[in-house]
Amino acid sequence: MEWQNNPNSAPKKDRFKSLQVTAQREIRKMQDRWWKKRAEEIQHFADMKNYKQFFSALKTVYGPLKPTTTPLLSSDGDTLIKDKKGISNRWKEHFSQLLNQPSSVDQSTLDQIPQNRTIEQLDVPPSIKEVQKAIQQMSAGKAPGKDGIPIKVYKALNGKALQAFHIVLTSIWEEEDMPPELRDASIVALYKNKGSRAACDNYRGISLLSTAGKILACVILNRLLSSFSEQNLPESQCGFRPDHSTIDMVFTVRQMQEKCLEQNLSLYIVFIDLTKAFDTVNRDALWVILSKLGCPAKFVKLIQLFHVDMTGEVLSGGETSDRFNISYGMKQGCVLAPVLFNLFFTQIL
Repeated sequence: MEWQNNPNSAPKKDRFKSLQVTAQREIRKMQDRWWKKRAEEIQHFADMKNYKQFFSALKTVYGPLKPTTTPLLSSDGDTLIKDKKGISNRWKEHFSQLLNQPSSVDQSTLDQIPQNRTIEQLDVPPSIKEVQKAIQQMSAGKAPGKDGIPIKVYKALNGKALQAFHIVLTSIWEEEDMPPELRDASIVALYKNKGSRAACDNYRGISLLSTAGKILACVILNRLLSSFSEQNLPESQCGFRPDHSTIDMVFTVRQMQEKCLEQNLSLYIVFIDLTKAFDTVNRDALWVILSKLGCPAKFVKLIQLFHVDMTGEVLSGGETSDRFNISYGMKQGCVLAPVLFNLFFTQIL
């Protein structure tokens, strides 16, 4: 300011230039220190395999992702759709077909499943302790559904606020009436990093669900696991079970390989990949199987509420598609889906 007030003064101009150079040098040092600290932090998270903090640190460096619009091929693969409305309709068409894969089950197969004793206590409304347990089991940092309420809000509930939330879940349980906001999904398509970006099949759909609905589903899941899931699953099923892991199965396969090598025996291994496994589960057959395994009618009805009349919408490039019905398969992104699929597939086998 001294130089600006006296622009003809050479000494003041020289002093300004000197201070400017000093300031720029210090800023570069500060930037170098900041980048070094960020790099060490990101490397530390990578070494610790803490991927949540790893990507959070990357977002700090690069900033939040801005929604972009990627042109998509039409269903016949001949036309490239570029306008936002057309892309939104194409996503709706794609996921409407993907999540509505009809399937059938032979009734005689269901008739062969023996009827277990019905566990009536599953119908009892959840206690406030069950709700608290379900809230604590939820992973923090998950993207919320359309209501935008993250899990950390529910984890902070106590006293009257927790009691009010418990009353809401209890009323849903007793009246067997699920609000659409707790049932419906918002779907985000993530590129699989292989193949053309214009092909919808090269994207994976992630369902964003209401946190309140996920908490209620977690309460039901805890009862499923504690009451009859463990009694009806074979020892060979290691995925999505407490105290079991697919590492156990990897260990088993390695043992078989070693023993066969020692005994000079041939070993044949068949890998079966079920196409759209979760999406092709027959819901009517699933309800019958749950009843056969000992689920009372009300408990089955509560699980049905998460599936029947469910709708979805696709979020893409800042646009939201029209809603569409999801009438087949398991509910994508729901904590109940893996366990229900295990029970269904075990009985079908």
